[in-house]
Amino acid sequence: MNLFFALLLIVAPALALDADGDGYDEEIDCDDTDPLVNPGASEVPGNDLDDDCDGLASCYVDADYDGYGQDGVVQEWEWNADWFSCADGELGAAVAGDCDDRNQAVNPGATEICENETDEDCSGADGVYETLYYDGDQDGFGGAEGTVACELDDPYFSSEGGDCDDQRADRSPGLPEQLGSGLDEDCDGLSECWADDDSDAYGGSETILLPVDSLGEAPCDAEGSASVGGDCRDDDAEVNPEAEELCNRIDDDCDGLTDEGLATETWYTDADGDGWGVGTGSEACAQPEGSSALTGDCDDQEASVNPDAQETWYDGVDGDCDGSNDYDRDGDGHEYPSDCDDLDGDVSTCEQAISGGMRCGAVSSASGAWLLALLPLALRRRP
Repeated sequence: MNLFFALLLIVAPALALDADGDGYDEEIDCDDTDPLVNPGASEVPGNDLDDDCDGLASCYVDADYDGYGQDGVVQEWEWNADWFSCADGELGAAVAGDCDDRNQAVNPGATEICENETDEDCSGADGVYETLYYDGDQDGFGGAEGTVACELDDPYFSSEGGDCDDQRADRSPGLPEQLGSGLDEDCDGLSECWADDDSDAYGGSETILLPVDSLGEAPCDAEGSASVGGDCRDDDAEVNPEAEELCNRIDDDCDGLTDEGLATETWYTDADGDGWGVGTGSEACAQPEGSSALTGDCDDQEASVNPDAQETWYDGVDGDCDGSNDYDRDGDGHEYPSDCDDLDGDVSTCEQAISGGMRCGAVSSASGAWLLALLPLALRRRP
């Protein structure tokens, strides 16, 4: 038993925790939650931490109390997590970079005053020097040649160069190109025009770039180009926004309408090509294919059936489209073959004769029917 406790005492120190994994356990690490803080770390000035766990923390010395300390000049103070702060001004400064720690107006955060023999912002130069370009047209872009100078509040100078024509404010690198203007607005040496494939002075949907002359111009009147667009058929010179609208089922004047403003007629669908159409019809200035100016066809799938056709009776087809019964030619209400004379509207009944033949008669009333029935008997009794 005594041997067990002896081994436990030997192993116990190795079981101490190192929560931040920096190689120092919690017994000697003053902050075991931060791997950058431990007895082997280097002290970092201005971070308000006791980096090396020696009970001290360092700040930059700030002799003029402007919030910026001297590079490499630090002072250590007793550290306490509850109140220690380099930024409060009493212990120094949290940042360095002050090039004159005797002058509170000189530090990296100060505003530079141009060419006053003082480097206020500790940039290493007296003033903010930049390349400025003369901007004659005051469009925000100067010419090609610049000059290095301190900050200059002058509308005739710009920090942007590259203006291809410093006498015209409508030409500079910052301007959008105006399609069809014939001018190089954005100073890229090119003018953008409409492509005109049919040479009718109107471009279609595509554009073309033309090199400009010394004045920055390339008028869009060269072969294959135009200054205006709107051509809906750039492969046909007869079609453009100035063309006259013709009756040809084409939008000649490119206004989105076809054959507008022209005299029209109603045309009906004539699928069987017999010259007679059907339906409600549609208006057009010229006869569309598969149409007719006449309507009234009762079967537009059969060319032999139309109001001009010769009626063939008793075939079950209304060949002339007049709506009559194909089995009642005389229109007496009795159909063939029950009607033994379908050409005479007054003859409508057929009876079986004694001799085996058919007898026809016109019956307009019940009494007439009885007379017809008695007629054979009367004829047999004649001497």
